[in-house]
This record gives sequence, C-alpha cells and structure tokens, in this order.
Amino acid sequence: MGGSGGDSGRALALDGVGNLYATGQYEGTASFPGFTPSSLSGSIPTSINVYLVKMSVGNAPAYSTSSNSGSGSATFALGLTALPSGTAFLGGYFSGGTTTFGSTTLTVNALTDCYLARISSTGAFY
Repeated sequence: MGGSGGDSGRALALDGVGNLYATGQYEGTASFPGFTPSSLSGSIPTSINVYLVKMSVGNAPAYSTSSNSGSGSATFALGLTALPSGTAFLGGYFSGGTTTFGSTTLTVNALTDCYLARISSTGAFY
C-alpha cells in the first residue's frame, strides 16, 4: 500500500465477525493492490485525502474508499469504529475549503471543522 505523496495510517477497528478496517491519509494517489478499487485519488493531486480499507475474515481485500478534498484542502482521520453489521464510522477533521464523502460535500466554516462519516458494509458513504 502507498502512494505518490505522503501516506500515514491512523486507526484500526474490528467488527463483530472479525473483519479488519484501517484508515489514514494520503496525498496524490494511493495504491491498494487487491482491493476494489485498487487505486484511490482525489480530484486535486496535491490535496490530502482520507482512505478506508476493509479486509474480510481470512485477510481477503473487501473494499477501499476515500474522501475527495477540494483545492488546497486537507482531510484527516482521527478515529474509526465498526459495528457487528459491518457499518463503519470514521471521524476526523478537514481544513482549507471542502471535502466530499460520496455525494455529500462539506465546506469548512473556520480554520478547521470536524466530520463524522458513516460507511456501509460495502464501502458506500451514507
């Protein structure tokens, strides 16, 4: 795993059946071999985005997904939890403009703002 810019891991979580979730940040493009999609990138190459990957029981890649930060924006993960149903919750903060999770775009109202994202068992943002 890794990308063209700076990458970091931030948190791990297990759901009730033993699936493993991992989150962190990447800049540019991040590669997650074996996952669908296998490559994540924001629309702005220099923005910092959050990733979430899920590995099924037995370490089989299940999905990868990410935020999409706007120009000059940065999105960071701080916490992660997973429910027995496979739903995950990801929390953190963003700065510098906008960040998008699925079809929901958030705009910063101060220097930084927090977010809480809900992700389905298949990797879709609610």
